[in-house]
Amino acid sequence: MKRKNARPAEAVVSAHTIANHSASTDAMPLVRLAGGQVRTDSLTIARVFGKRHADVLRRTDKMHQTPTLAAFTERNFASSEYTDETGRTLPMYVITRDGFTMLAMSFTGAKADAWKVRYIEAFNALEAELIRLASQKGDSAWQTARLDGKRARKDLTDAIRAFVIYAAAQGSNSPQRYYELLTQMEYRALFHMPPGKVPEAFRDTLTGLQLAHLTAAETATVRALQDGMAAGEPYKAVFQLAKDRCERFAALIGKSVPGVAMISANDQGRLSA
Repeated sequence: MKRKNARPAEAVVSAHTIANHSASTDAMPLVRLAGGQVRTDSLTIARVFGKRHADVLRRTDKMHQTPTLAAFTERNFASSEYTDETGRTLPMYVITRDGFTMLAMSFTGAKADAWKVRYIEAFNALEAELIRLASQKGDSAWQTARLDGKRARKDLTDAIRAFVIYAAAQGSNSPQRYYELLTQMEYRALFHMPPGKVPEAFRDTLTGLQLAHLTAAETATVRALQDGMAAGEPYKAVFQLAKDRCERFAALIGKSVPGVAMISANDQGRLSA
């Protein structure tokens, strides 16, 4: 059966994105957010249950072809694609909780049952996190912290702009990269971040306390850049000064998992395989 086109919000997910989405470990997460909803995918299901991905796809296609299940599969299995390690674009399905439940019914044995429980716990934990995110945006203290963070970010952007000019004058070949380097440096000092691109709307997922910590770190970075440039230090030394100050601050407060500080340590573990 020809697979239907992927929904726009879930169109193409690279293998790099899937493999590195987990915030706290290098393990692949069991579930993730797609289009604002909690989802898993056929590739992850095949991996954790020890199945060939082709067999999982075949079973899902068969469900699509079964008249009594056609409407159900249409709602709960979205055709998508992923890029494997060789660069090939291959098919997969993005799957809802209900879709996972139906698909996993055929997986038997003690090990399979243990993974089913972990999947259910992972769905529950991330769905609870969605509720937390929705509620915190209505909290006045969080809104104040977010506004303070936006002001601090503007101050940092202005400081980086001056630093870019400073570095270029000293012969830096690609000074514009410091916008990304300094931002990544702060995030990785404060949070357990996965490799790769920072998730979209990352700051909106942070708790009020995490936003306050980020504001303080950015203020420290601004002062370090200004101090280093005022002292006429080489641009690489100025960057190192900013990095050292940010990391010293982070060492005082400790790293946290972005946006899931209110989820228990057990639930954090359940989000990943």
